[in-house]
Amino acid sequence: MFLSTTVTVTAFLKKPLDSVIISDSSANVLANLVALRANKANIASIRLTDAVLPTLILTAQQQIAYSCLLSKITSHYRLAGVVVSNVAMLLGNKYVVSVSITDTVENLFTDANLTILETNIVKVTSITLTDAGTPMQRILLSLAIAIQPYWRLYKIKRLCWLKYSV
Repeated sequence: MFLSTTVTVTAFLKKPLDSVIISDSSANVLANLVALRANKANIASIRLTDAVLPTLILTAQQQIAYSCLLSKITSHYRLAGVVVSNVAMLLGNKYVVSVSITDTVENLFTDANLTILETNIVKVTSITLTDAGTPMQRILLSLAIAIQPYWRLYKIKRLCWLKYSV
């Protein structure tokens, strides 16, 4: 039988062991992402111990760089700051309860990204546009018709204008 030791992030970083289960708050895990990634081979899993469902706020670069650690988390959590192109990858983890998207209107309204949103819309809690002012995006009328049933679900927090072309 193979046994794992359960430790906090601090204890693990003081003395890395093989096959460790990290059991600590999301704040401690987030504060030590770089060191944890350097020791990822020794981590069997990560359990977040927050009293309430934690929200991990990561940049687009961190979402990719630390995906190896996110995949080891075995407790439920939410992700915020997610760019739409990373939604499918991040929601592949059954422990991700929901995502809040933060991206540009141009990235949001591509055929591929709209398909990702349509597929995963149930787990998208909000979409925050990062464009300055009131952004405008040109999309094909056929695409607008195809995605029309989903408009009420997109939960975009700011106004944006769409120009249709045929």
